[in-house]
Amino acid sequence: MPRLPVNPDKASGAAPLTLRVSWAALAVFAGLALVWYFGIGQLQQWLAVDVTCHAEPSIGRRARFAEMVSCSLAEGPRGWLLLGWMAYLPLFTAIWLERALRKAVLVRGRSARNSDGQ
Repeated sequence: MPRLPVNPDKASGAAPLTLRVSWAALAVFAGLALVWYFGIGQLQQWLAVDVTCHAEPSIGRRARFAEMVSCSLAEGPRGWLLLGWMAYLPLFTAIWLERALRKAVLVRGRSARNSDGQ
């Protein structure tokens, strides 16, 4: 696979690296994010999953996250469902942005190759 040219942006005629997001896609994402965010607490109540099952308090964000994951996994399928709900939006957002960035890099590479050859 050929490598992209590494030239300063001012010297090359490559298109700037941009990600295009339509207003409709942004509105759909904002709606899904609100449903996801407010659905976490509601789903936790419906499933009756205890995410703080340890007796000692955990200090720090990483320790609270580890406790939440371990307690949810200990709950069985209800806890797995809760963890899946909490993970789906960040995971799909990362995949979507990675694909968009990959397309932007390819467009920039094509633009750079076309401007260098002319």
